[in-house]
Amino acid sequence: MADKKYFTYFCDDTVRFLEQINRDHPASVFDNEFLGKHKALHDKYGFKVQFNLFFENLSGSFNLGMMTADYKEEFEANSDWLAFGFHARREFPDFPYVNATYDEVALDFEDVSNNIVRFAGKKCLTDSNVNHWVTMTKEGIQALVDHGVKMVTCTSGQKDERPEAKCALSSDHIKRLLATKEGASKPSVAHMFVNETSSLPYLVNHNNIDPAISSEYRGKTKFYRDPETGMLFNHYADVTLNACPLDEVESAIRDRLAGYELIIPIMHEQYFYSDYYSYEPDYFDKIELAVKTLQELGYEMIAMRDLPGFAE
Repeated sequence: MADKKYFTYFCDDTVRFLEQINRDHPASVFDNEFLGKHKALHDKYGFKVQFNLFFENLSGSFNLGMMTADYKEEFEANSDWLAFGFHARREFPDFPYVNATYDEVALDFEDVSNNIVRFAGKKCLTDSNVNHWVTMTKEGIQALVDHGVKMVTCTSGQKDERPEAKCALSSDHIKRLLATKEGASKPSVAHMFVNETSSLPYLVNHNNIDPAISSEYRGKTKFYRDPETGMLFNHYADVTLNACPLDEVESAIRDRLAGYELIIPIMHEQYFYSDYYSYEPDYFDKIELAVKTLQELGYEMIAMRDLPGFAE
């Protein structure tokens, strides 16, 4: 295993394409443009995708409980490359689990995961999760463990309680940072390196790896196991494609990431749509270029839910 290199892929903040499928009721789920383009990449490259789902859309006019189960067999038939996972109840507020209690996380997880099983089948439900904005309390992590989740993504940074670190955050973030909630571990601030260049203050909580041991796990299939909850923390090396211009995708991978054992190119659904303020017409060009580049570099594509198996 140590000599092999892997990459996987996930798309965050997803719910809109399911709303469209539910509304349009196409003959196949892959007649939906967003999902169909992912299927085309699978057919061409063996692409595997995990969609991390919100329970409801921005307006609250659609939620997963409304999603038809008419396509369950089709979803299950494609479960070898297509998976769904819990992300959050909705897009806002950001950092939704920075102060979350056990019961709050359990409720949101159940509302998402139970509906995934209902409309897509248990085979499509992942146990390797990506929490919205990553950060989560110890109690929230325990709730996920108790619901069968084996791995979550994590932050890494030296926790910093200085007032000047907090001043670099928005007023809303500072209020949430300073708020205390019974039955929830206390959040903090850590300085995180974005694209390994600029250091930014970021809200963190229990799923944060100390930078002193970060290099043991960054971009590797060796995962940190939290001694308090037993959860595996995935400290991946990534390129966020919606934040990377198309003409920089290949160099970002070859020059910045190619030395890592495990690389994850990631996307966010909303950038695909022309009515989104940061619409990216080259959305799928970026994904395809990332896949081609990684395969040319000798990386094998695996599913997100394959990752916990490396720790067994």
